[in-house]
Amino acid sequence: MAAPEISVITPAYNCAAYLPECVASVARQRGVTVEHIVVDDASSDDTRRIMGELASVHPHLKIEFLERNIGQARARNFAMSRATGRYILFLDSDDMLEGDEALAELAGNARGNDADLVHFQYNRMPHAETTVTPAVNALTGERRRGVTLQDYPRLLNNTSCWQMLYRHKFLRDENLLFSHELRQREDRPFFLECLLKAKSVNVVQTRALRYRVRPDSTMRRLDLEQLDLFNTHLRIVSELMEGLGEDETAQALRRANTLYYMHVTMAYWAPFLLREEVRDTPEAAAFVAAFAAPGWRSSDLFIDRIMENIPLRHRDSGTFDVLAHYLSTGQKEAAFALMRDGRMTPTEVERLGMTYRDEAREAGFRLSPEAFGQFASNVRLLPLPATSPRAERPRPRLILHAGATKTGSSSLQKFLEINRFRLLHDHGVYYPMTGLENGRGPRGMRTSGHAALIGNLLNGQDRVLDMLDEELDQLTRVPETVILSAENILSARFWERGNVTGRLAPHLGPEHFSEVTVLAFLRAPVDWLESMYGECIASPGLRMTLTPEEFARSQENERLLDFDHIGGAFHGGMPQARLVFRSYDTLRALKRDIVQEMFDSTGLDGIRAEDYDRPGALTSNASIPKPALRMIRAVNSIPMQREPAARLNARIIAAAGSDTPRDACFYDSAAAREIIARHRDRAVAFFAHHHPDFEPGHLTDGSGRRDVEELDLSLSGTAMEEIASAIAQAQAWTPEAEDVRVEPPEEVDLRVAELFEAHVDGLSRRARREQPMHDRIEAGRAILASGLFDGFHYLEQAPGALNHPGGPLMHYLETCRELLLDPNRNFSTRDYLIINTDVARSEMNPFHHFVAFGMEEGRQFVAA
Repeated sequence: MAAPEISVITPAYNCAAYLPECVASVARQRGVTVEHIVVDDASSDDTRRIMGELASVHPHLKIEFLERNIGQARARNFAMSRATGRYILFLDSDDMLEGDEALAELAGNARGNDADLVHFQYNRMPHAETTVTPAVNALTGERRRGVTLQDYPRLLNNTSCWQMLYRHKFLRDENLLFSHELRQREDRPFFLECLLKAKSVNVVQTRALRYRVRPDSTMRRLDLEQLDLFNTHLRIVSELMEGLGEDETAQALRRANTLYYMHVTMAYWAPFLLREEVRDTPEAAAFVAAFAAPGWRSSDLFIDRIMENIPLRHRDSGTFDVLAHYLSTGQKEAAFALMRDGRMTPTEVERLGMTYRDEAREAGFRLSPEAFGQFASNVRLLPLPATSPRAERPRPRLILHAGATKTGSSSLQKFLEINRFRLLHDHGVYYPMTGLENGRGPRGMRTSGHAALIGNLLNGQDRVLDMLDEELDQLTRVPETVILSAENILSARFWERGNVTGRLAPHLGPEHFSEVTVLAFLRAPVDWLESMYGECIASPGLRMTLTPEEFARSQENERLLDFDHIGGAFHGGMPQARLVFRSYDTLRALKRDIVQEMFDSTGLDGIRAEDYDRPGALTSNASIPKPALRMIRAVNSIPMQREPAARLNARIIAAAGSDTPRDACFYDSAAAREIIARHRDRAVAFFAHHHPDFEPGHLTDGSGRRDVEELDLSLSGTAMEEIASAIAQAQAWTPEAEDVRVEPPEEVDLRVAELFEAHVDGLSRRARREQPMHDRIEAGRAILASGLFDGFHYLEQAPGALNHPGGPLMHYLETCRELLLDPNRNFSTRDYLIINTDVARSEMNPFHHFVAFGMEEGRQFVAA
């Protein structure tokens, strides 16, 4: 009798209720010969009886009974030893195959190139429901043939052994088995080793399997036994990653793998590890110790571009880098404190900034200056219960770097970030963390500097200065000079509101600062327009489709190309400030360092920038190729949310390559000459007055430019296929796509409502009527009714909120204006308060306002 083409392997333990549906789904497969091996792992329910009944009517079914329970991993290995098929597929007993040709499609694809593995898609079905929804993940929309993990590392986003078809001979030849040390939690070590050894992997979009989301699944059970298993799991994975080597690809894979486990730690294990009865156990100590192994040696998790299943916000914040540092260096209490709510006091951040270099282990994870700077600029600061009186600290001098955009602001801000505490201790110069927020831009890591702080001040929210004072009060050295950097001061976003400098001036007076120096770097209008136009096209928040001519007119209308107007606005609006204007073009022509120029021109000439760390290539903003910008501009007309748009832009830039003629410009010579004719004379006179080393020849004459629209910059067929796939994936994106399968979001959302209502029920009638509780109850119920509160997302920001009285929703209602956490992935609490000043001035919860009024009124809830 000929061997079957596919062996489907199902370990079964106490699954009598689900097994008939599972077996039937295999039986109905057509176009391929199948054997279905079901191994009863010594069940105590009716599983054995039902297996016998099913075997009598399904000839393809081969049943095996174990007399003692050996766990899922060994049960699968046992079945593999009995399998005779050319290919193997793992199917859990509570899941099922989709349709009747799923296996035929997978086998046909594998046969085409004798692939070792075929990765496929799946659907999700909540427990006790019939509704089926497509799971969306990093490989949705992707099609690949004959790739390896080394040349297509996004395969690392796979989350389960049952999402691949395996060539049986490949498994035998490589001796690939599930670890006998793991009764459960065996999936990832197995498929990770398979991916590392496979020489040919296909990626298809066949939705071959239906995954049932069960609240009583073993993966949902957290206890010391499961933690002990996971510690073994971590050791096995570390040993696999240790053998990768040290080339660039190996380092990227180790980084991505470490990032994944930091996410799992924070999103899945943290609430359990933080329990009083768990945190001091040997198992908890072993969990921390596991990350000291050499297999976790990596750095700069925040720059990873492989693990797309992990939310950008959490990956990019640098929090996972600091968590990995604490775990790898055995700092359990510090790691657990970070897991609890992700907040630190300024003193704790300062201590970390001054010690992390000395704490690192040679063969362990390395916290880099860039990663630390990223973390310190994103961490939510925890104020001390009582700070020193305001009068006891001398008021510092303020240097306000006001941009403009596209003049090296990012490199300047990154320098200040990564040297923040060294500059403080060496020179009394401090770059505050209050009001900072960093993230990933279209060209890599970006920083908006103190844009949020300035935005708050322009909206009349002085509280941010009180927060800044509290930060300065807690430092171990009193700052003599504070540097705030916000290039958005000279941007259309704020300039169009009018009197920006005049509205800022009252907040920067002697109550907070002894004196003020304003520093602005300005750039020749035509070069600034060329660079800024590309930046606005690639911004996932703006998604601009304007032509170059339309964009130039919009900037001229705001008078951002009129330097006399800019200078006059600062002179008139901030008469108390010393004003310093510098020509960016002169600095470039003379090969001057913008960081050193900042120090020299503001009275800090005793600081030598060369004595400090420099931001590396990891955080640099390379120019975006013109073919990529043209493609991004075209797809900007497709409606989609901000996060998938950001990922799509990054994919387009990667696919387009970097081959662009240097003379290809959006503003060709004719357009450049027109712009120069309108603005050059005033620019020359302005810089001659303000910049001692300026010469008119430093400004471009606009010659030698070709219109990029008229050049043949078509992309290759392969690049176009990659972009088409990226567009499809971006359009299919949903918040659920961000889950690394550690906790079903729908189960968290059910608990959100239960915890909130249980807390309310436990209050006395009087307590419910008193303010502010009455308003919080009203707001909470309105938010729950909207269905827009994402409990899973909220817990990723504040894992400890699950234990807060009233749960995550009450935590948000009580702390939203202090912590500025977001109720879902698309709504920004901070931006909504900045944009909608009437809400900021009121006492109404911002998200309650949005669901009650703002949504219907069409109010903006994410800043451009």
